[in-house]
Amino acid sequence: MPELRNNHFKDENMGFGGTSLSGLLLALMIYILPSVIALFKNHQHKKSIILLNLVGGLLLGTGWLLAFIWCFISGKRE
Repeated sequence: MPELRNNHFKDENMGFGGTSLSGLLLALMIYILPSVIALFKNHQHKKSIILLNLVGGLLLGTGWLLAFIWCFISGKRE
Protein backbone atom coordinates (compact mmCIF):
# COMPACT_ATOMS: atom_id res chain seq x y z
CA MET A 1 0.00 0.00 0.00
CA PRO A 2 1.47 3.42 -0.96
CA GLU A 3 2.45 5.69 1.86
CA LEU A 4 0.51 8.96 2.16
CA ARG A 5 2.66 11.97 2.81
CA ASN A 6 1.47 15.14 4.47
CA ASN A 7 2.94 17.38 1.79
CA HIS A 8 0.15 16.41 -0.62
CA PHE A 9 -2.29 18.35 1.49
CA LYS A 10 -0.31 21.57 1.89
CA ASP A 11 -1.82 24.76 0.58
CA GLU A 12 1.08 26.65 -0.91
CA ASN A 13 -0.83 29.97 -1.05
CA MET A 14 -1.26 30.21 2.70
CA GLY A 15 0.64 32.79 4.70
CA PHE A 16 2.74 35.53 3.15
CA GLY A 17 3.95 33.64 0.13
CA GLY A 18 4.53 35.33 -3.22
CA THR A 19 0.88 35.29 -4.21
CA SER A 20 -0.39 36.76 -0.96
CA LEU A 21 2.25 39.47 -0.86
CA SER A 22 1.62 40.55 -4.43
CA GLY A 23 -2.12 40.63 -3.73
CA LEU A 24 -1.53 42.78 -0.66
CA LEU A 25 0.65 45.20 -2.65
CA LEU A 26 -1.95 45.41 -5.41
CA ALA A 27 -4.69 46.16 -2.86
CA LEU A 28 -2.51 48.86 -1.27
CA MET A 29 -1.82 50.44 -4.67
CA ILE A 30 -5.55 50.52 -5.46
CA TYR A 31 -6.29 51.91 -1.99
CA ILE A 32 -3.98 54.92 -2.42
CA LEU A 33 -4.86 55.49 -6.10
CA PRO A 34 -7.07 58.59 -5.48
CA SER A 35 -4.24 60.23 -3.51
CA VAL A 36 -1.70 59.48 -6.24
CA ILE A 37 -4.00 60.89 -8.93
CA ALA A 38 -4.65 64.06 -6.89
CA LEU A 39 -0.90 64.58 -6.38
CA PHE A 40 -0.11 63.87 -10.03
CA LYS A 41 -2.75 66.35 -11.23
CA ASN A 42 -1.67 68.90 -8.58
CA HIS A 43 -5.32 69.08 -7.53
CA GLN A 44 -6.28 72.22 -5.64
CA HIS A 45 -7.79 70.08 -2.83
CA LYS A 46 -5.11 67.36 -2.79
CA LYS A 47 -4.57 67.47 0.99
CA SER A 48 -8.29 66.98 1.62
CA ILE A 49 -8.47 64.17 -0.92
CA ILE A 50 -5.51 62.40 0.69
CA LEU A 51 -7.08 62.75 4.14
CA LEU A 52 -10.46 61.50 2.90
CA ASN A 53 -8.79 58.64 1.05
CA LEU A 54 -6.69 57.42 3.97
CA VAL A 55 -9.15 57.95 6.83
CA GLY A 56 -12.48 57.66 5.04
CA GLY A 57 -11.38 54.60 3.12
CA LEU A 58 -11.54 52.64 6.35
CA LEU A 59 -15.32 53.23 6.52
CA LEU A 60 -16.38 50.40 4.23
CA GLY A 61 -14.80 52.06 1.21
CA THR A 62 -17.15 55.05 1.17
CA GLY A 63 -14.33 57.54 1.67
CA TRP A 64 -12.26 55.82 -1.01
CA LEU A 65 -15.09 56.10 -3.54
CA LEU A 66 -15.70 59.78 -2.73
CA ALA A 67 -11.97 60.56 -2.94
CA PHE A 68 -11.73 58.70 -6.25
CA ILE A 69 -14.57 60.75 -7.75
CA TRP A 70 -13.29 64.00 -6.24
CA CYS A 71 -9.79 63.59 -7.64
CA PHE A 72 -11.23 63.91 -11.16
CA ILE A 73 -13.46 66.91 -10.39
CA SER A 74 -12.41 70.58 -10.41
CA GLY A 75 -9.06 70.18 -12.10
CA LYS A 76 -5.62 71.45 -11.28
CA ARG A 77 -4.31 74.47 -9.46
CA GLU A 78 -3.32 77.36 -11.69
